[in-house]
Formats: sequence, C-alpha cells, structure tokens
Amino acid sequence: MSNPSQPTPSTIAAPGQPRELLGGDGPHPEDCFWVCNDRGNFMSQVEHRDCCRSHEERDLLLIGNEKLTASVGSSYDLYWTNQIKRHKYDSLVSILACSHYYRREDAIRCGYLSFACHDTLFCPRCCYRRLAWPLLDEYGSGFCAENEVWFVVVSLSSNPDETHRFIYRDMNGAELHHLKQNGLASPVEAKDYGIGFRTEKDLIRCRQAWQFFGDAIKSSTGNGRHHVFTGGFGGPELAVRFQPLRALPHANYILWSTGFSQVAAREIRERIRKQMRDCRRFKGLRIYPAIACYRLRASDDLQRVIKYICKPIDLARAYVNASELVNFAPDKLSVLNDDVNLFLDLLPILCRRLCRISRFGRCNSAHLQYLGEVSSYRKKQRERSAEQRRARPAIDAAIGSSTGRTENRKPSSFQRWENDLRKCGCSIAPPSSRFQYWNRANCRNSQPPPVRENNAVPPANEPPQILKPGLPVKTVSPYGT
Repeated sequence: MSNPSQPTPSTIAAPGQPRELLGGDGPHPEDCFWVCNDRGNFMSQVEHRDCCRSHEERDLLLIGNEKLTASVGSSYDLYWTNQIKRHKYDSLVSILACSHYYRREDAIRCGYLSFACHDTLFCPRCCYRRLAWPLLDEYGSGFCAENEVWFVVVSLSSNPDETHRFIYRDMNGAELHHLKQNGLASPVEAKDYGIGFRTEKDLIRCRQAWQFFGDAIKSSTGNGRHHVFTGGFGGPELAVRFQPLRALPHANYILWSTGFSQVAAREIRERIRKQMRDCRRFKGLRIYPAIACYRLRASDDLQRVIKYICKPIDLARAYVNASELVNFAPDKLSVLNDDVNLFLDLLPILCRRLCRISRFGRCNSAHLQYLGEVSSYRKKQRERSAEQRRARPAIDAAIGSSTGRTENRKPSSFQRWENDLRKCGCSIAPPSSRFQYWNRANCRNSQPPPVRENNAVPPANEPPQILKPGLPVKTVSPYGT
C-alpha cells in the first residue's frame, strides 16, 4: 500500500502546471498530500474539506461553495459567480478560508441576505459600494470642470534610470488594461520588487512612503500660482508578491488641472525623492520614486479609472502566480502559505487609521468652487462632521484643564498610527465577528444560518431565516451581475 504522505512518480506535475488529482468517487488518500498545501484550488479544498481541514475551515468552504454556485434556494445572487473571472474570487475564498485572516468569516459571508462585511481590502462588493459608488455619484459628471483631467500613479521602483520611472501620455483602453494586470511596476526580479513586508520597520516604511506621496500631491494642489492642480482625490494602495514576500506601496490620484506639463511631473517626483533621501528609514534601500501621468480623454474614462482606484488587493492572483513559479511543489507551497499568513497578520496593522480616499482643493466639499455634486450621503456626513467640530473645543478644554496643558496640538494620522504601533507592536486583537452581530440584530433566531452540504435545498421542516420587519430580504447589487 502506498504512503499517502508521499507523492508517486506518475502523479508529479509538469513544470508550471498543477498536479492532476487521482479523484474518483471520493477524495483519494494520495491527493491529501497535495491538497493540504495548494490553497488556490477551491474545488479541491471543498472536496477534501473533511480530511484536510479543520471544522471552522470546513464550514467556511461550504459557505463559499454555496456562494459561488448560487443554486436554487441559496441566499446569494449571481454577482459572486461572475467575480470568479474578474477577480479569481474562488481562489480568494479558498485562501481566506484556510488562512489566519481575522475577518475571513465576514468576508466569505458577505452578500448573505442584506449582510455586508465592509472589508475594503479584499471584498470587491464592499470596495465598490463604500468607495467607488460615492465617488461616481460625486465626481462622475465633473469631467468638464477644468481644461484637463489627469490620472496620476506614484509608486516605487528599484531601477535607477529615471527614463524607466516616468510616464506622461494620454490614457487609452490598452493602458488601463495594462495597469489592471501588471500595475506600474516595471518587470524586475522578485527580490527587487517593492520593499520587504516582514518586520515592524517594513510597515513603517510603507506608511512613510504613502505619506510622502500624499504630501507631494497635496502641496501641488490649490489656487496659488505655483500650484499645478486645482483639485483632486485619491489615496494609497498596496500590491503584493510572494516568493519572497514583498509589498509595493503606491498611490492613485485623479486630478483636475488647467495645464500640467512634464516639468511639473518631474518636480513632483524630485520632491518625493528628496523626502526619501532625507528620511533615515529609507537609508540603505535602493528604491526610487516613479510617477505615471495619464491624461483622460472622455467622461467614460474618468468613471472607469474611479472604479479602478477603488479595487481590492489582488491576493488571489499573487498566490496563483507564486504557485506557478514553484511548480506547485508541496514543500515550497508550505512556505508560501506561511508567507500568506504573515501578510494577512500584518496587513490590518498597516491599514489601521488609513484613509483610503482623500480630497484636495476643489474636490473638497468645503471649497467655494466645489466641482462635485453633494449627494444626500455627503450632506449627512457633513452635518455629522460639523457637530463634531462644534463639540471639539469643549472636549479639548476639558482635556487641557484635567492634564494642565494649555495647548493641545493634534498629531498627524501617521504619528497616531506610529504611536499605536509602538504601544501594541505587531499584534492586533481580533474583534468579534461582524456577521454574528448582524445575525443577532436582524434575525429572530440567534443561531447562524445552517451550512448545507453540496448546496442542498433546505428541507421543509428547517426554520427559515426571518428578518425583522422593515429590513430587505436581499440587497440588489447596484452595478448589476
């Protein structure tokens, strides 16, 4: 009898191809050695859920299977099935279900009836609804507010040649497709991609780079003579590669200008380069700022770029590419899985107190020449912010009287994040599941929805999930399926 813990010579995969499982009527024992490490294959994980996965991982895989198949009687719509081709969502569900990500249950259950996970790191549905949809409603019709509209991407590169770190041209469909697939990073070796992502110093470098990018764009936006942009919005983004684990911090901005030249673009890059050169955290690193400026030619291009800058982190594609590089070898896949767990452990710490979208100049609703449209959501948000500002002086006075300080200087967001990092270190207390709170608040029965084997239709004696009066049974996707 063959040993199930070792592969047989006839089942070894060809270079760059996954191994063909023996399968049969049920899970084959010899396949478990491979399935335990290949987390990117969703169907194999579902098939071997009982023999290779824990009880919690098994339940999450079954929920993901019901979500991606959207069979009759399911509480999920066809939107998630279409995300398999767009974002490799089946591989993402499998990776999150088998990982240490503290919000994996919420991310996988997102879309159940009216539940939303609000995870703007990995969930494509919540990225659109919480980030892209408000921006489209606010700035989607503002293409003609100025002479030119620019899409500016600021990133890092290991190439010292400045000609390979500068792009200045019109945007077309091929350019946007290239950015979606490859990003701004030029083809480099894996060890030269971005910066490391393993220690506390690496996290500080990522946040510091984001601050440099935002300060350079903000200092170039305004109504002054030395300002090249009159308004804009955007924010930070992160790309990841494995084998070895590296991260590429970059930032995307959509900017309105009366005239933006190559000289002004090079000045922005030189300003970032000077800040990096003077920062002691970047000493010894051979990385240089890169900038790509694309002029948008139509209003449709503006709407497509808004959706692009609000996309989730492409974890599934990075995992699949790394698996192909190691030829799906089980020992190397085990190291890859450890890197994925490390990345998912450090990512919430990096993104704490991180503002995904910032508004400058005429894109700020408080500007006298505001170029956007104030939606009902933004009106309510402005009213809440005004109430907080009115109450803030009384709170500051109370703090000053109790501590004896007469001047309360507000630290920047990066300083607050760095203070939190020094207090707690590279650890985060995982909060309770958002779905469990939602289920107790919205459903009459406090038990979570049952997990059905193979998407079976619920029996007649199974109590349905009854929502409280006034709540919708299912949330319709605002951008179709």
